Amino acid sequence: AKDAAGNALKIQKINKNTWRIFHTKTTKIAVKYAYYADNDDAGSSYYVEGQVYFNPSNCFMYVPNRWDDEVYLTLPDLPANWKVATALIPTKDPHLFTAASYHDFADSPTVFADKMKILRFQAKGTTFFMYFQGDYKGNTAVDSALIQQVRKIVLQQAAVFGGFPFKTYHFIYRLLDYDMRHAVEHNNSASFVLPARVTESERSIVGGVCGITSHEFWHAWNVKRIRPAALVPYNYSQE
Repeated sequence: AKDAAGNALKIQKINKNTWRIFHTKTTKIAVKYAYYADNDDAGSSYYVEGQVYFNPSNCFMYVPNRWDDEVYLTLPDLPANWKVATALIPTKDPHLFTAASYHDFADSPTVFADKMKILRFQAKGTTFFMYFQGDYKGNTAVDSALIQQVRKIVLQQAAVFGGFPFKTYHFIYRLLDYDMRHAVEHNNSASFVLPARVTESERSIVGGVCGITSHEFWHAWNVKRIRPAALVPYNYSQE
């Protein structure tokens, strides 16, 4: 840890996930730390050549009791040709993203990658994005089928709950070269890992993509917005 002038600050670890930094009058503290990102599923964080994937709740520090402060994520070394899949708010600077609070930040899984297929569609005033990071095997017919099928799913669920509670929503699919299926719901997005072969044809997407997509999208209401009061606010220090 360093202060605004670059002077080293004393750090003390006080429990399993909390560090106290000692300072006097500095208004800015920079903390540098290493994080081992080697768990390739939807709820963890993963770094490999050509791809950076993270769930902020895994690997980003926070200041206790500052949950409502705006968050700025800066990636100065992000290659200019890489694409991004995230519910974070983009800015005019392609290396800068924001979130209205730490809660929003923690709830926004993000992938930066050199290889990503992006589809989008509109439904009842909401823009939906579908990102496929990895070896997307579909053609234009598969593209159209995905949009058509997922649009049916979101409209049917909106009819149940009385409309969409967001103006943008992000389906983030990370495609693997082996058979693994995992997904996690979030307020304005859902993150998936699926075998790449599910994007091969119009038939393969029905069971391979659409079923799990419908499941996770339902959680945008039931779990994320309809849940016991005891779960709010989140306690990020406990399992």
